[in-house]
Amino acid sequence: MPKQISSFQLLLVFSLSSVFVPILANFAHSSQTIVWANPTIKELIYKENCLPSLKIAPNEKPIHNCNSLVRAINSGVDLGETKERKEFNSYWKCLVRAVAERGIAAERSRFDLSKAGTQIFQRLDLASVRSSLAPRRPSTHYYLRDFIFASKQMNATSLTLDTAPPGEDGFYYNFEILATGDFLRDGMLDLLVTFTDDATLGTYHSVQVLILSWPYDKESITAVEAIQFLQLELNYDETKRN
Repeated sequence: MPKQISSFQLLLVFSLSSVFVPILANFAHSSQTIVWANPTIKELIYKENCLPSLKIAPNEKPIHNCNSLVRAINSGVDLGETKERKEFNSYWKCLVRAVAERGIAAERSRFDLSKAGTQIFQRLDLASVRSSLAPRRPSTHYYLRDFIFASKQMNATSLTLDTAPPGEDGFYYNFEILATGDFLRDGMLDLLVTFTDDATLGTYHSVQVLILSWPYDKESITAVEAIQFLQLELNYDETKRN
């Protein structure tokens, strides 16, 4: 049976295709610290929900909510294979919230937010993204544009790609822009996104939270995993306190 589109994917597609696209396009004229793609997304991020309990290691306390996840990251716990487990996908909102709270207003941007999906397709450095494409990526394939996809959809707030026609074995990739701001504190506008990587007929399912950065001196857009970013940020905060 073909994989059913999840309620999470439906909600994001509905929310991000709304009339708030012009808000993103005019980000440079906004005085806000960060800009959410849609108020519905912000409400979803901050809505409390029941999360599965995950045991990280025999000697570590299990994580079971956003606070316990951030504490684990803050204490330097190696999440290891935990972040590869399907249950960990439920924690994507915690990561988005933690990154968003560290965002500041950007001074400048290389992103054209009226066609960010296209820019991700053209310029995202695949070496910086953990995905099911990696084992099949020839050394000459640096970007998504280097691959042939059965279908692709790009707009201001998302990029959706399918490697096979409906009903056939393949993979589904989706980048959804949730918010924009300067999350890496380098003065440049970054994109806070979710990256969904699904096997269309299998059980593989992954949701990652990424920060997409495009410095002025680089040809490519680079992805930073939210967990790695938070590990560095929280360690830096702790060092300053000490």
